[in-house]
Amino acid sequence: MSLRETDIQSHPEFVYPNGIFHAQEILVPPQKTSVDQSEKISKIDFVVRLVCHELAVDPVKLSFSGKSSPLISDAKSTIGYLLTNRSVPQIQIAPSLGIKSTSVGGAVRRFFRRKREDEGFRDKADKIMEETAKVWPIKESGLLKVPKIRRTFEIIEEQYSLPREDLIGGIGNTYITEARSVLSYLLQSELDLKLESIGSVLGDRNHSTITHLLQRIKWRISLYPDFGEVVEQLGRDLKLEENGTSG
Repeated sequence: MSLRETDIQSHPEFVYPNGIFHAQEILVPPQKTSVDQSEKISKIDFVVRLVCHELAVDPVKLSFSGKSSPLISDAKSTIGYLLTNRSVPQIQIAPSLGIKSTSVGGAVRRFFRRKREDEGFRDKADKIMEETAKVWPIKESGLLKVPKIRRTFEIIEEQYSLPREDLIGGIGNTYITEARSVLSYLLQSELDLKLESIGSVLGDRNHSTITHLLQRIKWRISLYPDFGEVVEQLGRDLKLEENGTSG
């Protein structure tokens, strides 16, 4: 059984008992809840319930502090990843997981490690990510409809084995930041996009962030020639595809 946004109210078995975490208690007091905030709260609740459902975890146990079982830790790390990637502040994520806000990053890192090391978990996580994206997609820029820009994204997604939502979402670990940096470099060097356009296509990041990404990648290229050759080869591949298409 899969959960959708409309299932939130129609599945009473996923309603938290009294006293158990509810997103509204963490985000804002009920009397100050706006329409947009209410929608966000509903989506956060959906994510928590979906993860607990797919991983067969009792939601009551999520907010328990102390050492968690591997399965509970899987649920916490998956929720941490999904909410962080949708730019929910760590201070709002932490209470639902029974951890400190400074530990949310560690939970997200565990998610990536588990995806690399455990095929069974990876399959479940991919399904959860797909279901979440149907209800709470990460907004994509209209520029992604431009074939050259879309193909540049696809090349980086293939090179780094990352879904698009990681490139445009709120996760900022070293690996994803490197992928964004290379993507920014190719968008500027091969497609001549301006900083504002690159920021827009990378999840509405400001131009100073893009400047930092470009400085980072140029520094790495100058420091590590082998890495620089990989980046330049990606650029050549992009040109070859463009020439082949236009020809």
